[in-house]
Amino acid sequence: MKRKMRAIIGSMLMVTMLAGTSTVYAEEVSEAPADEFVTVENMDKVDLSLPEEEGADLSSLIRDIPELEVETGNEAPETFNALNKRESVLPNDPRATVTGSLTEDNTSEVHLFSLTEDKVVALKLTSPNETYVAWLFTVDYETGTVEPQKVTVPSTQTSGSNPTYMLFPAGDYAFMILSSDSSVGDSYTFQINATNSSQNLDGILLCTEREFNLLVVTLDGGLYYDGKYTFNLNKVDQLSWERNEDLTWSGGYRHRSHDVYNVQFGGIKTPCTWRATSASSNNAILIACDVGTGFSYMQSYYQSGSSHEMSFVDTHGKTTPRNLDEDDFANGNQHILVFDVDTGKVIDFYSTLNIYYLSGGENASWTFH
Repeated sequence: MKRKMRAIIGSMLMVTMLAGTSTVYAEEVSEAPADEFVTVENMDKVDLSLPEEEGADLSSLIRDIPELEVETGNEAPETFNALNKRESVLPNDPRATVTGSLTEDNTSEVHLFSLTEDKVVALKLTSPNETYVAWLFTVDYETGTVEPQKVTVPSTQTSGSNPTYMLFPAGDYAFMILSSDSSVGDSYTFQINATNSSQNLDGILLCTEREFNLLVVTLDGGLYYDGKYTFNLNKVDQLSWERNEDLTWSGGYRHRSHDVYNVQFGGIKTPCTWRATSASSNNAILIACDVGTGFSYMQSYYQSGSSHEMSFVDTHGKTTPRNLDEDDFANGNQHILVFDVDTGKVIDFYSTLNIYYLSGGENASWTFH
């Protein structure tokens, strides 16, 4: 019944006009590796191109988000034209990007969706035609009626513009795309993200431009990425990372370990797809560490017939364990933890303190969402 009513309501709306981790490597080789014992002095350092995205920090939280006040008793549109119909039904609690075009024969297009609970919703309409708007309707599938609401999302000519944010109660809705002055002939892109609950909401931290991912923070510090819990900004122990490497050969071995702990939150970079030699993720949040973050490094080398060498000096020439200080951030230097949303774990540390990156032994690339 609901599916049938969606088709009917889509027809009704078409001509309505607008009114008011730890990694271990083991390998057997016949000879000791060439880089036997790496020190700060003998390491061939490379320049790291750290992400330049400005990203978000706690100061960008939006705490005053308007709440949709659903109006009832509005008359449903009385004029229909089923011939000029283009209807799309979005998934429940959608994160979707819809493209379309308005013409003289197709002056409006409707996109239906439902919210299973109260949500914080990000909306954006992009079009070269600035007269285009997205007009909100509430939908009653039992009676087959729609009611116009006093909510419109104006179009912008740039995809990089800020979205419109609102708190929506659970229910059934439709957005109709049309022109405020009947000027048609242009394409549009309509984006919606309604994946995050509005319960306990403190604010919106970040909405990405390309994939329209939405990061929100709850009052207790919980960070949610498109409705999925990631970590709590007030519980830094969740962001620890370590990597251990053990390499053995006949008569010797080499051990290296990195450890990041007691992370001081310095901001979040735009979510991305991360590809690196030792770690990868399709949904990664880049977390900037701040002054005071704990770091330790250790390397141990032994070859039979020679002395055992051990060092706790990191690539910045400082003895660990220690806390990062202002010198570690000189010249805009950053230290980035890579958090994989899908696994809920920190999978990489992109930093000049990571010997694998600074020595050029490993590399990483990323595509921002």
